[in-house]
Amino acid sequence: MSMPAFQSTISPTSPEYLANHAAMSALVADLHTHLDAAASPGPDRHVATHISRGQLLARDRVSLVLDDDSPILELMPLAGLNQGDMTLGGSVIIALGLIKGTPCLVTVLKTLRAQEVARANRLPFVSLVQTAGANLTQQA
Repeated sequence: MSMPAFQSTISPTSPEYLANHAAMSALVADLHTHLDAAASPGPDRHVATHISRGQLLARDRVSLVLDDDSPILELMPLAGLNQGDMTLGGSVIIALGLIKGTPCLVTVLKTLRAQEVARANRLPFVSLVQTAGANLTQQA
């Protein structure tokens, strides 16, 4: 069963279209700037310190847990935008991806909201936690 073709009345050379296109293009460029900032691992000196300690960067840890060919959908990457000196994404990475072919929600920090999303969508929840020397096997 085929659907009828949608006929557009938009004139891509009209002044109104050109103004709307320019305004939207500026907003999209701004969005990409914010998304790039949110995906940044931080200042070079912090990255160097992290790597010198033999630690993986947060997004590298997420990538290692997910299947090699898994698509990744990062949730809430712009949380905290325009909230003063808050870090974009709230210093948390929450990603939907595949682990052994099973859709999973993965976060590098334990967050209640991520757990609620996983529960509501009946997804396994995987949390990667870096401890400050505590032995998690001895925790109650």
